[in-house]
Amino acid sequence: MNKKKIKKLLILLVLIITIVGVGSLIAFLTDTDQETNVFTMGKVDIELLEPNWNELNGANILPGQPISKDPKIKNIGNNPAYVYMKVVNPVVDLATGSTGVLFNYTINSGWTELDEVEQCGYRATTYYYNTSLNPNESTTTLFDTITVNDFSEEVDENQLLDVYAYGIQSTYLQSGSTVQSMFSDAFTTTLSDTEESCPSVTDCDNNELHTTIPSNLKGLAKIMARNAYLDNGQSEFVNSCSGVDFSAISSDTNGKGIYEIASTKDDAYPIYYYRGAVTNNNVKFGGFCWKAIRTTDTGGVKMIYNGKPDQDGYCTNTTGTSTQIGSSKYNTNYTSIADVGYMYGTRYSSSRKDGSVLATAYMYGNDVTYSNGTYTLIDTMTSSGDWS
Repeated sequence: MNKKKIKKLLILLVLIITIVGVGSLIAFLTDTDQETNVFTMGKVDIELLEPNWNELNGANILPGQPISKDPKIKNIGNNPAYVYMKVVNPVVDLATGSTGVLFNYTINSGWTELDEVEQCGYRATTYYYNTSLNPNESTTTLFDTITVNDFSEEVDENQLLDVYAYGIQSTYLQSGSTVQSMFSDAFTTTLSDTEESCPSVTDCDNNELHTTIPSNLKGLAKIMARNAYLDNGQSEFVNSCSGVDFSAISSDTNGKGIYEIASTKDDAYPIYYYRGAVTNNNVKFGGFCWKAIRTTDTGGVKMIYNGKPDQDGYCTNTTGTSTQIGSSKYNTNYTSIADVGYMYGTRYSSSRKDGSVLATAYMYGNDVTYSNGTYTLIDTMTSSGDWS
């Protein structure tokens, strides 16, 4: 460790819960004041707990210093469930000159490693609990403490350690299903961070360009970022090496999915957006269905109302009246341009001209004034022709 400079970290810890009933693929997401994100599908309900974690203990952490962090899962639903945890650990440059994970921990008994993937500067390790968890039961803790490796001076002082919890019903399964196979079967196509990915595009010089994922992104914005492609290169649904052509509609060859606006790549909060007829942006929040549209330059997410959940609690609405809050006439009056939102304030009556009537000449101007019941064009010009 460099004696000349005390290296400190601010550890940001995010707990994320994903709950699944077999065969369900519709995502449920809420965001609480504790920044706990819950993705729910089906009838299983779990809770991710850390009894001894104190957010204040995550500030100014030194290499080798132990910190209490003890994630465990409680089944708060009515059905037995297989439960899993995934720990997403930053991979950084260490003081030894090599690379490695930033946080160390020791797995407790009762848990078994399922798989491990290293991409995008993170190592994601998934663990499963060895036995089915009955209602009101809790697992043992996955680990009890974490320590920080001796990192290089170039490591960002704000680091994020994500802990994800997953639950899948453990009864009425297909023949041959196991706690190991159920995880990969259920968590591959949902709107959640179930697979660590690092989407890349190829530009016209054959360079590989990667999406940026700032460490300060949280919740749904972070999930969107981890699944986004830059929009200035060739990718799965973009054939052109110059990227998406915004003068043309979305298609299987001109952008369909989630993208990062390339010009915002170096911003504090890059913009990520959905393009085309996507089906993996359903969000259930406050008892209603929403569609995630794009992120904002402050790290938020813009969503549009998409109706109510169906009788099973899923967001399956696509188009039509089921996606609407209600319907009504914009205005029952139509004798003034104010009736269609062209102006506000004093309402002046106006008449209309049938656009299909032919004329030998017509007049237009750059602006209009109103006085004593008369509209007058400003900077007028007269042209020959007809109104059609």
